[in-house]
Amino acid sequence: MVPKWIENFWRGVISPIVNFSIKKRVNPNFFTTLGFILTLFGAILLGFGLLFHGGFWILMGGTCDMIDGKIARETGQVTTFGALYDSVLDRYSEFVMFAGIGAYYYVKGPANHGEDSIIFSFLKNCEKFCGLETRILNEIPLSLIGTVFAVGGSLMVSYTRARAEGLGLECKVGWLQRPERVLLVGFGSLLSGFLPQTNGIYGTEYPLIIAIWLIAIFSNVTTFQRINHIKKTQRG
Repeated sequence: MVPKWIENFWRGVISPIVNFSIKKRVNPNFFTTLGFILTLFGAILLGFGLLFHGGFWILMGGTCDMIDGKIARETGQVTTFGALYDSVLDRYSEFVMFAGIGAYYYVKGPANHGEDSIIFSFLKNCEKFCGLETRILNEIPLSLIGTVFAVGGSLMVSYTRARAEGLGLECKVGWLQRPERVLLVGFGSLLSGFLPQTNGIYGTEYPLIIAIWLIAIFSNVTTFQRINHIKKTQRG
């Protein structure tokens, strides 16, 4: 979960935009659409390897997702269509975000780990333990595979909640919900693009690679947390 102080701080930052939009009676769906467009733009930039700029626009798209909900609640414009429209564009936003990252790592191919690096030694030992062909793990695009698991886990987190709510059950629990995923990708990309480039594993893209694998692992953990939550609820 995003720390409450970060959420409150950012709500304070965007409050002038929210207040102005309420005064001008801006429809919340405007910000829902804008958020998707900004995320799509950020995803395209990520696909071209412009990590800093892509991460920035991903975060701006996520900010619009906060704004539309706040406007809808404070102006009484919470509608069934608005909720559906918001949910659908949120899923598309996540899809294009990971598609941009996936495209980037597909073009780059496998990371070129130096034979004296810690990562190379770790993967070599994994190969020996699993009885795999030597160097095979160093020749697999691991970041692309991580991105695939990340998008799958992210969609399953959302699907589990939607399915539970369709059955009349509330299911908002879990460690890695949408805000956390957007923050991880956004700040991971920002840091990766901000740090000076060096030789090695994709230069200095460790923040983004770590973010991808955190999402790949913990989004799927979150899915099982939600399943377990519903199981316990039904037992009660």
